[in-house]
Order: sequence, then C-alpha cells, then structure tokens
Amino acid sequence: MRTSLLLLVVGVTAGVPDTGSAQAAPAVPCAVPVASSPQEQWQQVSAQGFTFCVPSSWRAAGRNTFRGDRGWVRWGTGEPRPTEVGTVTVSVPAGSPPPTLPGGHTRFPETIGGFVAELWDNEYEGTFYTGAQWQTPVRVYLQGQTTDVGGRHRQLEIYRTVRFTQT
Repeated sequence: MRTSLLLLVVGVTAGVPDTGSAQAAPAVPCAVPVASSPQEQWQQVSAQGFTFCVPSSWRAAGRNTFRGDRGWVRWGTGEPRPTEVGTVTVSVPAGSPPPTLPGGHTRFPETIGGFVAELWDNEYEGTFYTGAQWQTPVRVYLQGQTTDVGGRHRQLEIYRTVRFTQT
C-alpha cells in the first residue's frame, strides 16, 4: 500500500487591511540601534500603532512596501494571508516516515519592542521568505521576500526594529 504525502511550502502575501503607507515624507532617522550596521544610516517608518526602520537605501514601493537588497518588506494588521509557493508530491510506502521537507523552515519566538513576536525564515528553491508577527499589543506583521542571503538577514534586522507607540 502506498500513501501520498502532499507538501505545501507556504509563504505569505499582502492583501489584508493596511496600517499606514509608505509616504513620501522627510526621512526620520532611526532611533533604534542596528548592531550589525552601525555605520549605515537607517530611516524610521511610522505606521498605525508602531514604527520600524529600514536602511536609507531602501525605497517605498506602493502601499506598505519598501524595496531593497533584491527583495521587499511589507506590513499590515491581522493575519498575513498564506499563499502556496510550491507543491511537491512524493510517494511514501505505508509505515515509512515522511521525507525531509525541501528547503529550510524555521519559526521561532523573539521579544522585540517589549513584546513576543513569532518570526519565520524559510527558503525554497533559492527564494527566502521572512516575517514577524505580533499578537499583542497590536496584531501586526511584517513579511518579506528576497533571493539574496544578505537581504534575508537585512529583513530580519528590520523586524527587530519594531517599536509600539502609545495609542
């Protein structure tokens, strides 16, 4: 007897209500130190209920999106809507353990801005999917995608600059 195992690698995409937009406004220097980039200038982005920082070389690209380092980061409120990135079908003999998932899949909690966030850092076929989501004090997320290892690390640095504002 053979059993099929369907593997879905899930990324996330926008499509939920926004919490602000990437507006053309004078750049505000980032007040959060970025340890891995002490010489580089970063700018603060303000959204409803929170702020975060991006490198000054990154540019606004539509609502709630910044682009840089061969990738993008966007933000929103609520839950990011999952999107299928790839599907792999394998045959597994009955009684056998499922095969190892392709790519890398990492989810971990981290305290950022005084609140616990769930971060993810996944890789599938040369593309990195990253993100962070907070349930409190405001349900917000940031997510990104890049084909560059350095860009992946930069996106995680961006998520670590989130600070929540008084409402």
